[in-house]
Amino acid sequence: MPILLGGGIPFLPAPAPRAHLALRARRAYPTSGIVMLEYDVRAGAEGSDAAPE
Repeated sequence: MPILLGGGIPFLPAPAPRAHLALRARRAYPTSGIVMLEYDVRAGAEGSDAAPE
């Protein structure tokens, strides 16, 4: 099954090099079940195969 995020067969072609992300904040809305995630792009890791920090 194609996926949008994570590993596996990509659903869409990559429009740009992959960026390494770090989770900055998260918020869950219990009434709706929606989860909001906010990420930062790791400095110097955009488009590279740098090891995770």
